[in-house]
Amino acid sequence: MKPHVLLGTDTVSGLTQTYENAAVGSNKTINVSSYTIADRNAGANYQVNLVKSDAGVINAVPVAVTAPAVTLPVSATVVPPIGTAALVVPTALTPVTAVPVASVSVAPAATTGNSGITITTVNTPGQSTTGLITVTVPQSTAVSGTGLTIPLPESVTGTAGAQNTSSLVVTLSNNEPLPSWISFDPATKSLVTSAVPSGALPLSVAVTVGGIRTVIEISESQNK
Repeated sequence: MKPHVLLGTDTVSGLTQTYENAAVGSNKTINVSSYTIADRNAGANYQVNLVKSDAGVINAVPVAVTAPAVTLPVSATVVPPIGTAALVVPTALTPVTAVPVASVSVAPAATTGNSGITITTVNTPGQSTTGLITVTVPQSTAVSGTGLTIPLPESVTGTAGAQNTSSLVVTLSNNEPLPSWISFDPATKSLVTSAVPSGALPLSVAVTVGGIRTVIEISESQNK
């Protein structure tokens, strides 16, 4: 059989060539990847030798990227006649999306008096919430038998005072009466003690004003 010659009506079809890689350049190697010989014998009448070509060229294709035009909203100012106010008419409104705000925990506020008493509002009282106040007194209070004056926050006593005590009830937190050495002074809105007996602290007192209850926990400081 002669080389490069098809006999009679034999044909070659479906010839496919591929580059060895997709990089841009010249002298690229091209391989024959598929073909079909129609010789009524499934191509068995021919011996085919595939020859690579090194004449391939891959050119870079320029790509242009065009950014869309952005139209910003503007406002038009209508100049009124003399003696009237200027009116600014917006020509476009931009929707505003609400951004959720994460909850923030706030540490209880504490105040320290001149006598070394620290008063901390842990939970503010309300119609459906029992308030909680912690009171820390100097560690030597009970040992020395010293009297104390503990001013209560406004959130505890509300409007109760010297002229309005009918709605105010002060007991122990278990609703039992206060010990004889501690009482509530409506004039100063304070818990007042005589000499604190040894071992009397900690003590839990409840103040109820108009049905709103606050528990006051009184204890000695652990700091020497």
